[in-house]
Amino acid sequence: MNEQDRIRADTLEHLRQAIRDGLDSGPATPWSSDEAQQEGRQRRAERRQRDRQVLRLEDFTEEDLKAILAVEPSPAAAGFDDETP
Repeated sequence: MNEQDRIRADTLEHLRQAIRDGLDSGPATPWSSDEAQQEGRQRRAERRQRDRQVLRLEDFTEEDLKAILAVEPSPAAAGFDDETP
């Protein structure tokens, strides 16, 4: 069996398994593109909100602040720091 035949056989087996998984997942249910879009927009909004969480100084413990202040940037990272001379 050459490489192309092996790839084709693997692809067909993958597709067969996907079909079996679909058949085993139960009966079909109605689907709404508007509902799917709304769910996607909601997930994206939640992800953006989570990613944009702003921490305030009050959110850190004394131990956190000491650990932050104790860290020295690597020489490579220091080149991105515009606040140091």
